[in-house]
Amino acid sequence: MRTLSVLSTLVLSASALPAGLFFQSTTDAMADAQPKKVPVLLGVMSRCPDAKICENVWDHVLDRVGGLVDIELTYIGKFNESAPYGVSCMHGDDECKGNIQQLCAYKKWLGVSGDVKPWQDWWNFVQCQNYGPSSQIGDESTAKECASSVSHNWNEEVENCAAGEEGIQLLHDSVQQSQALHITKSCTIVINGKAVCVHDGQWKQCEGGHEIGDFASQVKKEWKDLNEVAPEPEMPEEGERMLEKGE
Repeated sequence: MRTLSVLSTLVLSASALPAGLFFQSTTDAMADAQPKKVPVLLGVMSRCPDAKICENVWDHVLDRVGGLVDIELTYIGKFNESAPYGVSCMHGDDECKGNIQQLCAYKKWLGVSGDVKPWQDWWNFVQCQNYGPSSQIGDESTAKECASSVSHNWNEEVENCAAGEEGIQLLHDSVQQSQALHITKSCTIVINGKAVCVHDGQWKQCEGGHEIGDFASQVKKEWKDLNEVAPEPEMPEEGERMLEKGE
């Protein structure tokens, strides 16, 4: 009985508020909430032809839905204590170096271009590296040119990252992430935690399609699911009467 009394008091108190104020806190909370972005992960090797194909397709996907996603690259390799970077990369040590350069660009430049497309600077850096032959990926002069192309300097902070222990640790963390997610093929596309497609010589395991529009549609669907808004609560009858009277 005491619980019913408290509930009755709350309902009466709410019905006595001016029109519109009853839902003010709910509306404000919804307005303040930032939409959730769809996590997209591409499992790659920086010098791999499949990775370049995959990243080129996703460059066009991002033209359509870039504001809806948080995109990241995760690198495939095998831990090897005797290797220069502690990891064996399929296309050689220079690929490991390219992986590290891209990871450092991601760490240092993520968010510099703003909240809508925080990935833009480091992603365009990767696209620049992909433009030439794969043998240029990992080359420091190419990294400097590509940094300049996205209005950054290959300055002390990012250069030290790429040439030092920080970059090596980023590579180890990335390879460990790929292994934990059982990503073994470059390029593996993961959207919101689900592997949706692989390019390994050709497109494989792409149930939702592998065209630009297919990936864009999958992102839009996941974004809607992530940002589903609960329906507003029904207004008490007393509140409806107050609106009708203009009180």
